[in-house]
Amino acid sequence: MRVDLFGSRYSLIPLMRNMKQIGYDINKAYLGSAISSQYAKTQRVDHRQIKKKLIQYEELEVLNDRLKLFRRFSKNTNSSWIVVDFLYEGNDILTASTGRLTSTPANIKYDRSITKYKVLNKDVRVDQIEDNIKAFIHDLKNYDKIILNRLRYPKYEINSSGEKVLKNNINQINFMNSIIESYEDLLLSKINTVKVIPIFEDYENEGYWFTPEYISHYADYLKDMI
Repeated sequence: MRVDLFGSRYSLIPLMRNMKQIGYDINKAYLGSAISSQYAKTQRVDHRQIKKKLIQYEELEVLNDRLKLFRRFSKNTNSSWIVVDFLYEGNDILTASTGRLTSTPANIKYDRSITKYKVLNKDVRVDQIEDNIKAFIHDLKNYDKIILNRLRYPKYEINSSGEKVLKNNINQINFMNSIIESYEDLLLSKINTVKVIPIFEDYENEGYWFTPEYISHYADYLKDMI
């Protein structure tokens, strides 16, 4: 069975590690793009520079976000299932005369000039959530089944003394997570057949999405859904 993905590498990596065990193939991975950016106009890319500067995951993120691959090509999918996470909805949205981009390390690594772009106002972002979800749902209708992986940005890190402390940008993280939750809740209110991988219990700790426990958590729920 073929599966597509829209979201982050933290949903993709567990999929890749459990493909044979669960019995599916990853068809398309649309990474690194917030919906606010995905449904804006496409932008030019230099494929030679992308190959030169970026690793594989970063390349997938930059191409999807700049060329709006999910919006343009998901209607032609060969997959019946899609896994979705809204992690990148928490990131800043950058605007310029050329259009919108998601502020990600990969996009900045490819072209540092985007750090000079205007950041989309928080109130505007909140106001656009419902319209963004409507556009996203229009393309989700190309799939028979939708799986939502609920992810959050971690709040805690380990300091130099080995103590667990709140991150310095906790206010920003709280806003990011609130935006992510709003997208999830609205999707679930619009489509009652979405299957949900719940939030990992230790999601507040830095690096949780790399732990064997998170990988197992993700895979165990996925096995019951597919």
